[in-house]
Amino acid sequence: MADLEIRPTMRFIRIGYLVVLILLGTAIYWWIEQPGTTSQAAMVVAGLLMLWPIERHLNRQRTCCRMEGDHLRYEHGLVTTTVKTIPLANIQDATVRRRLSQRLWGIGDLRIETAGQASAIEIFNVENPQQVADQILAAARKK
Repeated sequence: MADLEIRPTMRFIRIGYLVVLILLGTAIYWWIEQPGTTSQAAMVVAGLLMLWPIERHLNRQRTCCRMEGDHLRYEHGLVTTTVKTIPLANIQDATVRRRLSQRLWGIGDLRIETAGQASAIEIFNVENPQQVADQILAAARKK
């Protein structure tokens, strides 16, 4: 069981699903009320728009970072997965970057750096990124 699991936020994906479902419902209603090629085309377009939140959801599922015991495990990929395991004792810095739009939503980008600069990992659009960074650094100091 992971002590802490870090993933990109689901907020925008849920909003995307909701908007597309509303458009699809509207297109189906239009098709029922006024059958024709225009209403069918609107239904097809709304159905194709569903691919956008699905793609974003799959991208979110590709990235996961877990703090388990005395190490941080970063996994990236769906079919082919890359796993990077970092001992907490090697973590030197956790940087949070937040653009204005991210601050409005309470999210930010998290960058975790270790002794080697090439081994830094970055996770985009994390909810409460400063709190997560503080938890990681506190666990790293204990080790």
